[in-house]
Amino acid sequence: MEQARIFIAIALSFIVFLLWEIFFVDKQVVEKPKQDLQTQTISKEEPYVKEINTKSVDKAPLIKEDVLKTIKSPRVIRVNTPLYSAIISEKGAVLKSFVLNKYRESVEPDSPLLEMISPEIKDGTIKIGLAGNSVPALNDAFFMTDIKDDAIEINDNSKELSFFWKSSNGIVIEKKFLFSPETYMIGCKVIIKNGSNQTIQDNLILSLFKTYAENGRM
Repeated sequence: MEQARIFIAIALSFIVFLLWEIFFVDKQVVEKPKQDLQTQTISKEEPYVKEINTKSVDKAPLIKEDVLKTIKSPRVIRVNTPLYSAIISEKGAVLKSFVLNKYRESVEPDSPLLEMISPEIKDGTIKIGLAGNSVPALNDAFFMTDIKDDAIEINDNSKELSFFWKSSNGIVIEKKFLFSPETYMIGCKVIIKNGSNQTIQDNLILSLFKTYAENGRM
Protein backbone atom coordinates (compact mmCIF):
# COMPACT_ATOMS: atom_id res chain seq x y z
CA MET A 1 0.00 0.00 0.00
CA GLU A 2 2.91 2.32 0.86
CA GLN A 3 4.50 1.57 -2.54
CA ALA A 4 1.22 2.47 -4.25
CA ARG A 5 1.19 5.84 -2.50
CA ILE A 6 4.78 6.44 -3.52
CA PHE A 7 3.93 5.71 -7.16
CA ILE A 8 0.92 8.05 -7.04
CA ALA A 9 2.99 10.80 -5.41
CA ILE A 10 5.70 10.60 -8.06
CA ALA A 11 3.17 10.52 -10.91
CA LEU A 12 1.45 13.58 -9.45
CA SER A 13 4.84 15.29 -9.13
CA PHE A 14 5.41 14.80 -12.86
CA ILE A 15 2.00 16.30 -13.60
CA VAL A 16 2.31 19.24 -11.17
CA PHE A 17 5.75 20.26 -12.38
CA LEU A 18 4.68 19.97 -16.03
CA LEU A 19 1.64 22.16 -15.37
CA TRP A 20 3.89 24.66 -13.57
CA GLU A 21 6.18 24.86 -16.62
CA ILE A 22 3.27 25.25 -19.02
CA PHE A 23 1.01 27.57 -17.03
CA PHE A 24 3.46 29.85 -15.27
CA VAL A 25 6.41 29.88 -17.67
CA ASP A 26 5.01 29.53 -21.16
CA LYS A 27 1.68 31.31 -20.40
CA GLN A 28 -0.19 28.77 -22.49
CA VAL A 29 -3.70 27.54 -21.84
CA VAL A 30 -3.80 24.15 -20.14
CA GLU A 31 -6.82 21.94 -20.73
CA LYS A 32 -8.33 19.76 -18.01
CA PRO A 33 -6.35 16.46 -17.71
CA LYS A 34 -8.12 13.31 -18.85
CA GLN A 35 -6.81 10.17 -17.14
CA ASP A 36 -3.04 10.02 -17.80
CA LEU A 37 -2.90 12.54 -20.63
CA GLN A 38 -2.12 16.23 -20.29
CA THR A 39 -2.97 18.40 -23.28
CA GLN A 40 -1.61 21.82 -24.17
CA THR A 41 -2.87 23.97 -27.03
CA ILE A 42 -0.28 25.32 -29.46
CA SER A 43 -1.61 28.85 -29.75
CA LYS A 44 0.72 29.98 -32.49
CA GLU A 45 3.62 28.86 -34.62
CA GLU A 46 7.07 30.18 -33.86
CA PRO A 47 9.02 31.26 -36.93
CA TYR A 48 11.91 28.88 -37.42
CA VAL A 49 15.31 30.54 -37.50
CA LYS A 50 17.97 28.61 -39.37
CA GLU A 51 20.66 29.79 -36.94
CA ILE A 52 19.16 29.02 -33.53
CA ASN A 53 21.03 31.04 -30.93
CA THR A 54 21.03 28.52 -28.10
CA LYS A 55 24.10 26.66 -26.98
CA SER A 56 22.29 23.36 -26.67
CA VAL A 57 20.88 23.45 -30.19
CA ASP A 58 24.20 24.49 -31.67
CA LYS A 59 25.94 21.54 -30.06
CA ALA A 60 23.40 18.87 -31.01
CA PRO A 61 23.48 17.70 -34.63
CA LEU A 62 19.96 17.68 -36.06
CA ILE A 63 19.81 14.63 -38.30
CA LYS A 64 16.75 13.83 -40.37
CA GLU A 65 14.60 11.06 -38.92
CA ASP A 66 14.75 8.62 -41.84
CA VAL A 67 18.55 8.86 -42.00
CA LEU A 68 19.01 8.41 -38.26
CA LYS A 69 17.05 5.15 -38.13
CA THR A 70 19.40 3.55 -40.63
CA ILE A 71 22.67 4.42 -38.88
CA LYS A 72 22.24 3.72 -35.16
CA SER A 73 20.30 2.09 -32.35
CA PRO A 74 18.75 4.35 -29.72
CA ARG A 75 21.20 5.37 -27.04
CA VAL A 76 20.22 5.28 -23.36
CA ILE A 77 21.44 7.71 -20.71
CA ARG A 78 21.37 6.96 -16.98
CA VAL A 79 20.71 9.77 -14.51
CA ASN A 80 21.78 9.04 -10.92
CA THR A 81 20.64 11.10 -7.94
CA PRO A 82 20.70 10.31 -4.20
CA LEU A 83 17.00 9.38 -4.39
CA TYR A 84 16.70 7.46 -7.64
CA SER A 85 18.26 6.29 -10.89
CA ALA A 86 16.47 7.04 -14.16
CA ILE A 87 17.15 5.83 -17.69
CA ILE A 88 16.23 7.94 -20.73
CA SER A 89 16.10 6.50 -24.26
CA GLU A 90 16.84 8.61 -27.32
CA LYS A 91 13.88 6.88 -29.00
CA GLY A 92 11.09 9.25 -28.05
CA ALA A 93 13.25 10.86 -25.33
CA VAL A 94 11.22 8.87 -22.80
CA LEU A 95 11.90 7.44 -19.36
CA LYS A 96 12.48 3.68 -19.61
CA SER A 97 13.36 3.09 -15.95
CA PHE A 98 12.89 4.89 -12.63
CA VAL A 99 14.39 2.99 -9.68
CA LEU A 100 14.02 4.28 -6.11
CA ASN A 101 17.25 3.99 -4.11
CA LYS A 102 15.57 3.97 -0.69
CA TYR A 103 12.76 1.48 -1.33
CA ARG A 104 12.68 -2.20 -2.27
CA GLU A 105 10.21 -4.44 -4.07
CA SER A 106 9.41 -6.31 -0.84
CA VAL A 107 10.39 -6.41 2.84
CA GLU A 108 13.06 -9.04 2.22
CA PRO A 109 16.56 -7.62 2.83
CA ASP A 110 17.86 -8.95 -0.50
CA SER A 111 14.86 -7.70 -2.45
CA PRO A 112 15.74 -5.56 -5.50
CA LEU A 113 15.27 -1.81 -5.41
CA LEU A 114 11.80 -0.63 -6.37
CA GLU A 115 11.30 -0.10 -10.12
CA MET A 116 8.48 2.37 -10.78
CA ILE A 117 8.18 1.79 -14.55
CA SER A 118 6.91 -1.66 -15.42
CA PRO A 119 8.78 -3.68 -18.10
CA GLU A 120 5.36 -4.03 -19.74
CA ILE A 121 5.58 -0.35 -20.71
CA LYS A 122 8.00 -1.05 -23.55
CA ASP A 123 7.76 2.41 -25.14
CA GLY A 124 8.59 4.21 -21.90
CA THR A 125 6.73 7.03 -20.18
CA ILE A 126 6.61 10.85 -20.36
CA LYS A 127 5.97 10.51 -24.08
CA ILE A 128 4.91 13.43 -26.26
CA GLY A 129 2.64 13.49 -29.29
CA LEU A 130 0.09 15.60 -31.15
CA ALA A 131 -3.61 14.85 -30.70
CA GLY A 132 -4.40 15.35 -34.39
CA ASN A 133 -1.27 13.47 -35.50
CA SER A 134 -0.27 16.44 -37.65
CA VAL A 135 3.38 15.30 -37.44
CA PRO A 136 3.09 11.49 -37.83
CA ALA A 137 6.85 10.86 -37.65
CA LEU A 138 6.91 12.17 -34.07
CA ASN A 139 5.35 8.92 -32.84
CA ASP A 140 8.58 6.99 -33.58
CA ALA A 141 11.06 9.86 -33.37
CA PHE A 142 14.73 9.30 -32.55
CA PHE A 143 15.97 12.29 -30.57
CA MET A 144 19.56 13.52 -30.48
CA THR A 145 21.39 15.07 -27.53
CA ASP A 146 24.62 16.94 -26.84
CA ILE A 147 25.21 14.85 -23.70
CA LYS A 148 28.56 13.11 -24.08
CA ASP A 149 28.46 10.72 -21.10
CA ASP A 150 26.16 7.70 -20.83
CA ALA A 151 25.81 8.26 -17.07
CA ILE A 152 25.11 11.59 -15.36
CA GLU A 153 25.65 12.10 -11.61
CA ILE A 154 23.43 14.74 -9.98
CA ASN A 155 24.39 15.10 -6.33
CA ASP A 156 24.62 18.81 -5.53
CA ASN A 157 22.87 21.00 -8.10
CA SER A 158 19.95 20.56 -10.48
CA LYS A 159 20.80 19.75 -14.09
CA GLU A 160 18.85 20.16 -17.32
CA LEU A 161 19.18 17.61 -20.12
CA SER A 162 17.98 18.47 -23.64
CA PHE A 163 16.96 16.20 -26.51
CA PHE A 164 16.27 17.31 -30.09
CA TRP A 165 14.43 15.93 -33.10
CA LYS A 166 14.07 17.31 -36.62
CA SER A 167 11.49 16.07 -39.11
CA SER A 168 12.26 15.63 -42.79
CA ASN A 169 10.34 18.84 -43.59
CA GLY A 170 12.08 21.05 -41.02
CA ILE A 171 10.03 20.86 -37.80
CA VAL A 172 12.35 20.95 -34.77
CA ILE A 173 11.21 19.68 -31.37
CA GLU A 174 13.26 20.12 -28.20
CA LYS A 175 12.40 18.15 -25.08
CA LYS A 176 14.03 19.30 -21.83
CA PHE A 177 14.21 17.39 -18.53
CA LEU A 178 15.16 19.03 -15.24
CA PHE A 179 16.56 16.70 -12.55
CA SER A 180 17.21 17.75 -8.94
CA PRO A 181 19.09 15.82 -6.24
CA GLU A 182 16.70 16.64 -3.38
CA THR A 183 13.33 15.70 -4.92
CA TYR A 184 11.60 12.99 -6.95
CA MET A 185 9.98 15.67 -9.08
CA ILE A 186 11.22 15.87 -12.70
CA GLY A 187 10.57 18.90 -14.89
CA CYS A 188 9.65 18.44 -18.55
CA LYS A 189 9.41 21.25 -21.11
CA VAL A 190 8.70 20.93 -24.85
CA ILE A 191 9.65 23.57 -27.44
CA ILE A 192 8.44 23.34 -31.06
CA LYS A 193 9.95 25.41 -33.89
CA ASN A 194 8.24 25.12 -37.25
CA GLY A 195 10.67 25.49 -40.15
CA SER A 196 8.38 23.77 -42.64
CA ASN A 197 5.68 25.04 -44.99
CA GLN A 198 3.13 23.13 -42.92
CA THR A 199 0.68 24.93 -40.64
CA ILE A 200 0.40 23.23 -37.26
CA GLN A 201 -2.86 23.75 -35.40
CA ASP A 202 -2.90 20.87 -32.96
CA ASN A 203 -2.82 19.93 -29.29
CA LEU A 204 0.41 18.79 -27.67
CA ILE A 205 -0.03 15.67 -25.51
CA LEU A 206 2.24 14.35 -22.77
CA SER A 207 1.48 10.81 -21.63
CA LEU A 208 2.35 9.20 -18.29
CA PHE A 209 1.82 5.45 -18.58
CA LYS A 210 1.39 2.98 -15.72
CA THR A 211 0.17 -0.59 -15.30
CA TYR A 212 -2.19 -2.20 -12.81
CA ALA A 213 -2.14 -5.64 -11.26
CA GLU A 214 -5.14 -7.95 -11.62
CA ASN A 215 -6.41 -6.88 -8.20
CA GLY A 216 -6.47 -3.27 -9.38
CA ARG A 217 -3.40 -2.18 -7.45
CA MET A 218 -0.37 -0.54 -9.02
